[in-house]
Amino acid sequence: MNNFIKISLPIMALFCLQSCKNEDSSAWSNFKPLNEIEKYTQGYYAASLGEASNLKNGNAAVYVDFSDGLIQAYSENHANGQIIQAITNKLVNPDIEWFALGSSKITKLNLASNQIYNKVTDPKEYKDIMAPIKGALQKITSSNNDALLITDFEEYTSDGKEQFENYPKEYFTNWLAKGNSITFFYTDYSEINKKSGITTSKHLYYTVFTHGKATETSMVSQIRNALKGRVTTKIFELNNSPYTISNDYGGKDKTGIANKTLSQVATTILNASADKNLPYEVIGIENKWDDGLDKYVQNIIQKEKGLFMNKLLLNASDQSSYKLKKIAVKVYDISDDFEKYARCNKAKNHIPVLTKNDKKDLVWDEKSKNDPITVECYQPNEKTIVPNYLYKSKDLTANEWSEVFDVDSGTFNSHLKNDPKKIELKLIFHKNYKKDNFKKEDALIRIDYIIEDVTFNDTNPQLNDFQWASSTVKGNINTSLSEAIRNTLQDPRVNQKSKILYSYFIKFGNTTSTSN
Repeated sequence: MNNFIKISLPIMALFCLQSCKNEDSSAWSNFKPLNEIEKYTQGYYAASLGEASNLKNGNAAVYVDFSDGLIQAYSENHANGQIIQAITNKLVNPDIEWFALGSSKITKLNLASNQIYNKVTDPKEYKDIMAPIKGALQKITSSNNDALLITDFEEYTSDGKEQFENYPKEYFTNWLAKGNSITFFYTDYSEINKKSGITTSKHLYYTVFTHGKATETSMVSQIRNALKGRVTTKIFELNNSPYTISNDYGGKDKTGIANKTLSQVATTILNASADKNLPYEVIGIENKWDDGLDKYVQNIIQKEKGLFMNKLLLNASDQSSYKLKKIAVKVYDISDDFEKYARCNKAKNHIPVLTKNDKKDLVWDEKSKNDPITVECYQPNEKTIVPNYLYKSKDLTANEWSEVFDVDSGTFNSHLKNDPKKIELKLIFHKNYKKDNFKKEDALIRIDYIIEDVTFNDTNPQLNDFQWASSTVKGNINTSLSEAIRNTLQDPRVNQKSKILYSYFIKFGNTTSTSN
């Protein structure tokens, strides 16, 4: 192995003597999570980047607008009959709740599966008025599971007036801000208002609210499969995470480290992109970032254009909602935060056991009393963990290291222009790199690709499909839905700026020698 990889044995021995002499006597003296990061990185990723706070629970649901106006959606466009049959056949099961919208009420359909199918697919059942679409949106977006809303989005106030205000905005924004998405499958039809006599071109929207990241079992995937090869609809997606990233390293056990010699001392601990379809990977590098490694880095900068990592591919072809302009790289020392998470996780495995003393009071048993982790992490004679051992993700700005790495902007810009479906992201050393910028030799760092500049795509002509000529006020255009979509995508809580696209977790001075 190359000289820069070798570690001086006498120095290591001296370090060991010093550490043994000054051994920490606390509850955590023998707990070294940074020496076994493979045990905690998956949980840490979920907890620190927020996925764990958006857990799915409860049942998925379908809400059907039974207003009499929708009869014309089925009679004017027979494709809607095919769609409703295909969707109902796919989604009628005990794990999905069905609701009817009408008469200003949301009514659960406590019916057998064949009765639900017969009701939903029979045009004669669509004879109600005043479907509470806003109420359905509130119910859907306050839940934590997938939902389907079938409606024309034509909402009326309690006194029977057509709603022109962008009433869905609040619900769309809150749903997307939690890391969810909304997919509109929709068709065209013509409607004649019986009272006004006005004829208008409208759309029937099969709107799917997807909780978290869509998977093969998500409702949106089931609906795509139900319609595949049968009927074609228009599709529009509200999603502040429309881009996907994959790596092409030639195997799950390989890394994207470009330099061959440096890659020999790197271990893939977890390739979550390949294994779990999640945007991160965990790498261990045997060497510390010391003077020997820095000399090698200087050689990479001078002779290899500073290329550190490559073969990471970004698909940014979906520009329907946003136009991607620029990405950037952020580097954080997460060593302390990772250890904090690991301790909190470890504490959960040391729940005290309660027993009764002579006074018949509940107290810890002897084993719990003598467990230093239990003693430190739990309220005395209770099973309540102390607040300091409940991990919460935090802002790591104070731990950011500047001018260590950067993105190869030349490659990014040309690929974005010429082949946005396959943009190679190349991680290079920053033009102002120096060893002092790497502030801790054996740090666990997180390198994030983030969106630095993105704009709402207000020129997308498909946005016009979410407005219609009013059927109650001649000459008026109902823009309640289109304005809700526009304002949702422009909302700072939803806008993609600073959003993390992909993360490398890299431990230097790593002792893990096996890949998972």
